[in-house]
Amino acid sequence: MDKANILLVVMLVLILFSLLFAVHGEILQNETDLLEIVLLGNGKILTGIYLLLLGILVALLLLPMRMQPIQQERRR
Repeated sequence: MDKANILLVVMLVLILFSLLFAVHGEILQNETDLLEIVLLGNGKILTGIYLLLLGILVALLLLPMRMQPIQQERRR
């Protein structure tokens, strides 16, 4: 695997972990603590979605560079 694939896999693993552990800890009786936990969870989920979209964008931008040698071989 080359560096781009390894970077992509690492980013996807980090995103999955951030989505899995978005809301953690005990839900306390105090409403402000509950609201803070919910808002932090939503923020982590939105951050995970943003990172996932960023990873897709990076993969799409790297695609032409990775396909160029294959296309040159086919032209020969």
